[in-house]
Amino acid sequence: MASCRGLLDSLCQLLTVSECAACGGPAAPRSVFCSLCAHHVELTPEPTRACGLPLVSFARYGGSVAAAVKRLKFANRPDIARPLSHLLRHRVADRGLAPWRDVEVVVPVPLHPTRVVERGYNQACRPPSGRRTCTAPSGRGAG
Repeated sequence: MASCRGLLDSLCQLLTVSECAACGGPAAPRSVFCSLCAHHVELTPEPTRACGLPLVSFARYGGSVAAAVKRLKFANRPDIARPLSHLLRHRVADRGLAPWRDVEVVVPVPLHPTRVVERGYNQACRPPSGRRTCTAPSGRGAG
């Protein structure tokens, strides 16, 4: 059993960044942000509702979260997406929702074709496996 735990720990470390997603400095194992940047993350309040469904986000866009998203988008760092998604998954669970049982739809925001060329990838084409996604009508912003 202990060997399984060690293997799982090693796999977890491979799936997480060892540097801060916001500033690029060193971060503790399994941490997305370094201790300094973590202080600049403003968690969102209780989820709002739309069409009777809860809308949950991890944190407000600003500070360290904005810096991490900008690195993801503009510094060709798609590896930052997974740790950020884990933060959202845990936030959903903290709200009393089962991360993938109670989540009906993940809505990716597609890029304009020129942005796809600039970045080299389209985040909307990387939804969580096995999840339904909303797609833009053909010819209207899908990229």
